Amino acid sequence: MVHDPVFTLGVTGFYILALTSCQAVGYLPESAGGVRSIYPQRPGRNDGNIYVGTTRNNVMEGSLQRRFNQARKHHVVLGHSRHLWGLAVHPDDDMFATGGHDKNIAMWRRNKLLWSVQGLYECVSLCFHPFGVVLAAGSSEGHLVVLNAENGAPVVTIRVCGSPLSCLGYNPAGDMIAIGSQNGSVYLFRVSRDGFSYKKWNKIRGSQPLTQLDWSTDGCYLQTVTADYDLVFWDIKNVVTEKSPVGMKDVKWYTHNATIGFLVAGIWNNRFYPMASLIVTANRSAAHDLLVTGDADGYLRLFRYPCLSAKAEYNEEKVYSMQIATARFMYNDKNVVTVGGSDATLILWDVIDD
Repeated sequence: MVHDPVFTLGVTGFYILALTSCQAVGYLPESAGGVRSIYPQRPGRNDGNIYVGTTRNNVMEGSLQRRFNQARKHHVVLGHSRHLWGLAVHPDDDMFATGGHDKNIAMWRRNKLLWSVQGLYECVSLCFHPFGVVLAAGSSEGHLVVLNAENGAPVVTIRVCGSPLSCLGYNPAGDMIAIGSQNGSVYLFRVSRDGFSYKKWNKIRGSQPLTQLDWSTDGCYLQTVTADYDLVFWDIKNVVTEKSPVGMKDVKWYTHNATIGFLVAGIWNNRFYPMASLIVTANRSAAHDLLVTGDADGYLRLFRYPCLSAKAEYNEEKVYSMQIATARFMYNDKNVVTVGGSDATLILWDVIDD
């Protein structure tokens, strides 16, 4: 039995229990980070069961009579501890994945953690294969990392270029992946039917860093948004940039993550905004009737899609202190998931029909 414990803690990941008659030292797994705080699970009871908050945004439960480990049952809360940019939603299940600069990639089913893996590279972008079998991650060092979506096991790692892979997406058939880089180029890889094998096919050179990417429903075109908010179209069949943007007006898009374009013009300079708004992320619902956006000031807005007029009305929430890095509808449009860039906050929203 433990009596009247006094705790000391440190950023090196260990905690010390000091008693009048003895000392016990316990260690957290290295991946959990250092100790930030300790609190008894049942205040007033000397059973030795404690919660430990860590420097990597984890809350772990354990006992002074047994060791902590990395098993999920010991994680009360698992969070990202550095910039959080990567977010992808499963195409036909209630699951989503997150990845950040802490090199951690996690899979969630709503608010339940399914698995997490510690990688070698900072993650800046994520996307699911259309069949949901694998998860592709783009790194800040220019690597494409493909994981088994069921358990997080590594499938393949490919060095694409020396620049961050800021956006990526599979075509509707799932037999090709397009990767947009901060060097302005789009890299195209052939993908096997099961999503587990990759072979470089081509590269289309560009000049400005790319931030968002969408495939057309027929798999013939891409649209991308640059860091300077230019909309660029790419002809995949002829491996060139499209020289006539006006001719792309009627193209049907498999996804719509682009923050600018013919069908989302109303999210800019909207007359109801209290101040000028810089839109950072956008996403169309699966039913093609709603559009969610996030801006540089932390405002999350829900519009009708298409959104053509600057007089378009919207619902608005602000919970982020800075920009919303990415916002995505879940597969059934009943929820929206957002990640908050520099504050590493992950939020799951309910979409309620008024």
